[in-house]
Amino acid sequence: MTAFGRILQVIGWLWIAVGFFGPLVNVPDVSVFPGIIILFISRVIRKQGEQTRRQEDDIDQLEQQEAPRPLNTQRPQRRAEAKKSPEPMAISTKQPESKSSLDPKVGGAEPKPESDNEERSDLFERVLLAGQDLADKPGDSFDPETTSEGVDGSPMSSAEMIARAHRRWDRKP
Repeated sequence: MTAFGRILQVIGWLWIAVGFFGPLVNVPDVSVFPGIIILFISRVIRKQGEQTRRQEDDIDQLEQQEAPRPLNTQRPQRRAEAKKSPEPMAISTKQPESKSSLDPKVGGAEPKPESDNEERSDLFERVLLAGQDLADKPGDSFDPETTSEGVDGSPMSSAEMIARAHRRWDRKP
């Protein structure tokens, strides 16, 4: 491609030269603009040829490398024993299954969907126990004024809610 670009470049320069010097030698009137256009086209073709040659050289260099660079795609093994999370305070009635029965690397079988459901129910029971402990403790977490119902249990109107918000959030003098 670069050879073809060079040929077009020579033709373009000759065209421009004939356009400038043609009237001096009594050559019929030739315009310079087609020569300029041919020069630009030749420049584009030569650049494309150089890029193609560079890409081919890069590909040849990559193929000539003896061994490809090793990829670091494996995740490092973590120690499960070192990073144990603390056990929750709620006591469950079910005993958790041993790790050897859940871990296929240790020699146990794959966990079954039934054991997964049991584990979920166990976690659900733990959450319920923790929530019940929090509900039994008296605290300032419940504020009757923050509910959208009035004192008598009926829903509040928007005017009542706005009045309550003004009482609560307006600056006191």
